[in-house]
Amino acid sequence: MVNLYMQLVASAAARKGSAALFTRDRQVTYEDLLEDVNRFARALSSAGVRRGDAVAILLPNCPEFTVSYYGAVAVGAMCVPANPLLKPGELVYIWNDSRARVVVTTPVLLPGVLDAKRQVPTLSHVVVVGPVSTAGVSSFADLMNAQPDRSPLNVEGLDPDEPVVCIYTSGTEGRPKGALLSHRNLVSNCDQVGRA
Repeated sequence: MVNLYMQLVASAAARKGSAALFTRDRQVTYEDLLEDVNRFARALSSAGVRRGDAVAILLPNCPEFTVSYYGAVAVGAMCVPANPLLKPGELVYIWNDSRARVVVTTPVLLPGVLDAKRQVPTLSHVVVVGPVSTAGVSSFADLMNAQPDRSPLNVEGLDPDEPVVCIYTSGTEGRPKGALLSHRNLVSNCDQVGRA
């Protein structure tokens, strides 16, 4: 199996009832994670995100980061995670370079994201994890609640060599460069870690 989403589906089936994610105040089981990923993937698809599109993730370490990441993967999109400490100008460069269509962020980071969005013509959707009352910005919870179907998606036809994530370098010598990793790269990494 050379597909990152199918790796999650297999893990959820093999680890029923086991915790996949831990936070200070809760744990998320593999089944709950997969159901949330499926709902978010359907939300992205309803928003027009298609195979090959870029979904930017500007979140701290939280379960929604994982849900956003795998949700994008499930629709065949490429994830573009970025450090929440980056300045709007740095985000503009990364999001223009990757042609990001959606960004998932937090209320605290929203002002900088909206500043950057004005300079990124491809960026059509901003999703906020947490309370939001800004016009033109979607709530992560509302998008999830609008998607009752929690069943796995059909991801047949995803090429194992398609880019699944674009991680930008620190740019110590000039502009950051986008390093593309494929399904095959990441599944291979998972397999190697599992054997270690």
